[in-house]
Amino acid sequence: MATLRTFRVVVAIAAVCLIGQEKFVSCDDPDGLTDFCVGVLPHDMHVWETGTEVGDWEKQGYDPSKMGAYNASAANSTSDGSLPCKDVAKVDAKDFTFGGLKNSPKVNNALGSVVTPAAVGQFPALNTLGVSAARIDFSKGGVNPPHVHPRASELLFVVEGTIDVGFVDTTNKLFENTLEAGDLFVFPRGLVHFQTESGNGRALAIAFLSSQNPGVSQIATSLLDSDPKIPSDVLEKSFGIDQKVLSSLFHGVSAVSGSVHP
Repeated sequence: MATLRTFRVVVAIAAVCLIGQEKFVSCDDPDGLTDFCVGVLPHDMHVWETGTEVGDWEKQGYDPSKMGAYNASAANSTSDGSLPCKDVAKVDAKDFTFGGLKNSPKVNNALGSVVTPAAVGQFPALNTLGVSAARIDFSKGGVNPPHVHPRASELLFVVEGTIDVGFVDTTNKLFENTLEAGDLFVFPRGLVHFQTESGNGRALAIAFLSSQNPGVSQIATSLLDSDPKIPSDVLEKSFGIDQKVLSSLFHGVSAVSGSVHP
């Protein structure tokens, strides 16, 4: 009897998953029905050139959490936010190869860091796979300032140099450590985190993220350089500062707000 009851429960759960849905949504097998789906980028999707200081992680694309990014071209996307698939007959090994992280960019900005992403917007083969990466180059004392990835955890691998890293949890506890070449550090999804070069010169790290479209929200620029701006009185009360100090912060952040960081 117990076995029969268990069977009935399983059947009932399956029925709930299926009724009224054209495909599985919350009860689906995480594996897709195809081996891959090399994405076709919409013509109006801006692709962040590798090695530049400016860009946007907000690329249209699938995220396993079903929390899609801003839709760059709804007419060219599927209902779950993924990119349309390239004709499998036209897919070859080159589609699965990305060389955009090979070269060292010049690091000469105010922050002392440059991020080169390999997300679905640059590497369409990542479409539906739920992973992405980025190269982070630091000059001496360079910083990748506090930010969050709303749709991804991050695994940082230090290739060269010494990097101080840290994140703050929801109880405001700071977890901080110093990494050397060969070390790994994980930043949980959605938590504020940072990296800074703390050795005697340049440093290089590779970040691996658990979404093809992790998104990024920089704390300083989100608060002080939004468009339109957050009302000054809200910021003054939140930080316990006056208009003069706030104006100084506005000026300082605007000078470095062109950099986007994973």
